[in-house]
Amino acid sequence: MREWISRLLRRKKIRFPRLTRPTYTDRHPGRTALIVGTGPSLTGSCQAIHAFIGERDALVLAANRAFVGVPKGVPCYGGFTNRRRLCQYGPEAAERGRLLIGTSIPRWIIRRLGTDEWERLPYVADDEAPFSVQDGIIRSGCGGVGPLLIATAAIMGCKEIWVAGMDGYPKGVSEHAYAESDRNEAGVLRHQEQTRQSLMGMRAWFKELGVSGPHFLTPSVYQGETP
Repeated sequence: MREWISRLLRRKKIRFPRLTRPTYTDRHPGRTALIVGTGPSLTGSCQAIHAFIGERDALVLAANRAFVGVPKGVPCYGGFTNRRRLCQYGPEAAERGRLLIGTSIPRWIIRRLGTDEWERLPYVADDEAPFSVQDGIIRSGCGGVGPLLIATAAIMGCKEIWVAGMDGYPKGVSEHAYAESDRNEAGVLRHQEQTRQSLMGMRAWFKELGVSGPHFLTPSVYQGETP
């Protein structure tokens, strides 16, 4: 009975998280980064992605289960802002590298993963807010974890940023490089537009920082939004 009450009282989401400067700020100065999304273009691009990582010694940041497109043995950061996907894919991602977890996900959920190799990815969970960064904190939800990781790579100090598997939704529906049912089919085009706006803001910010990109290694509806 006590355990049942305890579960009932546990928060599944932190509505007003405390946002502090991320611990990974300027951790990888001058590196080339590759952000890997979960789009179906990963399926036919693994060879090119693997070659790119090897040739550029790229720092890899993978969204949700996008680490499936990364060669085994290559350490990467796994980014999660969705509780359900963290619970589903987090344990496997933790075997590949360090986790970056959104501040709205409570610690009691993270503890269930059984890993200490994680840190917070601080951002304001407002997809409608214009893109900006203040003291390493992203002031927008950016439309999803993929674009958040693009900005995170720059916060880490990377000077060249590439993207693979962030296809967008060219068919108007959510598709992945692996089998997954999406609970937000109706909102995908709205998220696409929010991501598009965020990438335009990032482009201006990157120019100020002297960061090259984001460039796209695989086909994407967002390619026309970046140089």
